[in-house]
Amino acid sequence: MKPGPLDLPTIWRGCDWGPVTLKWKDKNGQPINLSGWYPVAQSLKINLNPTITDVGQGETQLALNRQQTKNLRLGVENWDWIWQRIQGQYRFPPFLAGKVQIKDPVSPVLGDEPPFIPPETPVAIAGTNVTHNSFRANWEPAERAIGYLLDVATSATFGTNTFVPGYRNRDVGNIQHLVVVGLEEFLDYHYRLRAYNHGGTTINSNVIHVHTLHAPPPGNDNFADNLPLPGLAGSTVGTTRGATHQDGEPPGAHTVWYRWRRPSTPVVSYWRLDDNANKIDIYKGDSLATLHLLASSVGDPPALSFIAGDDETIAFYRVRVSVADGSFGNPFTMHWTYAI
Repeated sequence: MKPGPLDLPTIWRGCDWGPVTLKWKDKNGQPINLSGWYPVAQSLKINLNPTITDVGQGETQLALNRQQTKNLRLGVENWDWIWQRIQGQYRFPPFLAGKVQIKDPVSPVLGDEPPFIPPETPVAIAGTNVTHNSFRANWEPAERAIGYLLDVATSATFGTNTFVPGYRNRDVGNIQHLVVVGLEEFLDYHYRLRAYNHGGTTINSNVIHVHTLHAPPPGNDNFADNLPLPGLAGSTVGTTRGATHQDGEPPGAHTVWYRWRRPSTPVVSYWRLDDNANKIDIYKGDSLATLHLLASSVGDPPALSFIAGDDETIAFYRVRVSVADGSFGNPFTMHWTYAI
């Protein structure tokens, strides 16, 4: 009779599999090599290193130091067999070929020893290595745990719509910390976890609160660090996220600076941004103390124009992009062109 289809229950997650080769004989008495695996399961203090004995007639006995279950599950290709322990040994049928997986334990049967004891509830501890978009979640090892499930959310109550993508019931394996990435700056986050083993999953741990930092300022945050804008026409990508307002500069928030060389002949210079979260100001002057405003952007998206090149005392125009919407800053793409 054909055996039933292979059924690998989810309780096997987190097992540490070690390789072993089982030797079989075919019906003509010739050896057959099968590649298989058995669980080491060191966290459960179980020694499953087998003693393999060829007892003839195409059978192999596998002696295991195993006291938790009377059954062993053997899967070959797409089929599954359950074999009962006989005098401390498992007896397998002959004439098998293909890939073997030995799964231990299976669900307890009548008269079996007590099932696994679930792990202790884990204890979450303070997050570390906090940046503007990541932090390291930490927890103490839980007794008898073989893995942990981690939740990260923007709400301490972990409402349905507050979980960070990829961090709801995330199986992190048997570790005691994980770096959580892809976060927003200057925002509250909360994490908790559950431990699991073959005996079940614990209730939620305590909740830890983490507040991410402001993003670091961009390289052209200050006037003295202004970046060059080449040519009469072009575009550049930048950000005001994390930018500051320097003492002595004109009013504004989260500002970054550029310099654009004066054209050799007068032109009408046109400037615009791809969004309305930021604004553009054009100045002349070689220091914060000598800045004089020439033009400011208006409209949606922000845009401006001015006559450039008519003042030969100017070597560079100073271009400032600043936050217009009251946020912590935003990425932008700035374009400039000209007409004679």
